[in-house]
Order: sequence, then C-alpha cells, then structure tokens
Amino acid sequence: MRLVNKKSLTQERIRGMIKIRDVLDKLIEIQGKSVAEDDIKPLQEQLNKEYDNFVKKYGIINNSANKSAFEEDCEYPLLSALENINEETKEATKTDIFYKRTIEPKKEIEKVETSNEALIASLNQKGKVDLDYMERISNKNYDTLIEELKGKIYRNPLVEDSRIQKGWETSEEYLSGDVVEKLAIAEAKENENDMYIENVMALRKVQPARLEASDIEVRLGATWIPTYYIEEFARQKFKIDELEYRRNDMTIKYNAYLSKWIIENKPYMTNIEMNEIFGTKRINAIAISPIFISSG
Repeated sequence: MRLVNKKSLTQERIRGMIKIRDVLDKLIEIQGKSVAEDDIKPLQEQLNKEYDNFVKKYGIINNSANKSAFEEDCEYPLLSALENINEETKEATKTDIFYKRTIEPKKEIEKVETSNEALIASLNQKGKVDLDYMERISNKNYDTLIEELKGKIYRNPLVEDSRIQKGWETSEEYLSGDVVEKLAIAEAKENENDMYIENVMALRKVQPARLEASDIEVRLGATWIPTYYIEEFARQKFKIDELEYRRNDMTIKYNAYLSKWIIENKPYMTNIEMNEIFGTKRINAIAISPIFISSG
C-alpha cells in the first residue's frame, strides 16, 4: 500500500491549474489583438495539452477536489468556465475557446458620416466628448460639430483649458448633479462669453423646485441644527422666564463623542408648561429634554 500525502497532492493540483490559467490568460490576451487565426492556434493547442494532462491525473476542473484546491484564486471562475457541465450526467466537455476564436479584436472607427455618429464613436472609443477625435473621423471642423450637436453637448465653464475644443460634456452629464451651482457658474460666465447662453437656458429648465420652509421636516435633536436654535426653542416652548434664563445661563450642548445632548445650568422654575403640559410635577420639561432630544 502506498501512502498518499494529501498536502502534496493538493499542491500538484494547484500547479496543474496554474499552467492552464497562464496559457488561458495568454490566449485571451492575443485574441483581443488584430492577429491572424494561425497566430492563435499554437496557444489553443497548448491549452488543450495542459487541460488534457490535468484531467487525466486529477479529473475535471469543476470537481470538488480541484475546486477546493484552487477556489481562492481570483481566476478560478474563469478556469471553471472552460468546461460545459451536463447537469444530468455531470460530465464535462470543452468550451469553444479550445477550438475557436471567442474574442473579436477592438476595431478602430476610421470614418463616420454625421456629427451624431462622431459623438457616439467618441463616447464608445474615448469615453468622453473628444472633439479632436471627432473632427478627425468626420472631416468636420470644431465649429460645425458644435453647431450640429447643439443641445447634445455643452462646454463646462470651469474648464481650465482655453482651447475651444476642450471641456465639452454630454447633455446627460452636464445637466445633472448640482445643477443649481452649475447655473450660478454659467450665469457668471455668460457675461464674459455669450457661448454660455445655451448652458444657462438648458440649466434653467432642469432646476429643481425650491422647498418652502413648510416642506422641510425637522426633528428635534437633529445634530445639524445649531444649538442656539434649540436653546431658543426650549426657552419659548417651556415659557422660561427671561430673567431666570439669563441668571442661570442655561446652555445646550451636543457631545459628538457620546452622541448625546447635554443641558447645563437648568433653571429650576415651575409653570404649567414645565410641570404639566411638557413635564410632570416629578420631572419637569427641562429634565426630560435631553431624553427626547437625543431620541429625535
């Protein structure tokens, strides 16, 4: 009987899958380039060889032992995708990448007919409005492109590059985000350059409705409220005598570390508001305040 070192066997499985992974990475990379089919075949043959040798020794990549050995590798899902698994028989067959080209190389767009096509190509190829690129593939100058794409692209007034072909954004990008601030900037720049009139007109159409004070719900104890407003609220709501308030120098503070409101120098006065409406005879409204403020 021959003893099997499980740790050693696992390491052998890992080495075998690393060989497959490395060949697969090269095959994927070369397929993304503009190379002939004959340049791809040697790597496909090598992939078939490494895969076949591995399966003879350790079984299919998707079996539990191989998965357990290699699943922590970030490319294990890619390796497991090399096999088509029959759900009924659990048998594996090779996927197309062993025999066919599965990735087409990226094709550069060399010529378009319209400004709109140039814009689409720029977004696809460059990820932005690149007027230099658009001019090259459309044979249209900057002025023509800008005129024909009016309403679809806008120049951001904050662009530092003074060249006219720089700083352009799609309408979706420019007319979103903080459009209130963008409008203020565009209106300021409009006085310097009338090209931003279009920006101002478009931004005015997408301004959000202004909220009235009655539309804003404020919960007592919200930490963004300045403490002097809460002090004023307490003084008026609980009918704290002005003289008593000043004599005690009552202050309300928020301790950010404890996430807790603290009332210092509480006035120990009594009135209907303090002891009946908002408090009790046992605990007045001021004593209760830190409790309901912190829970607000």
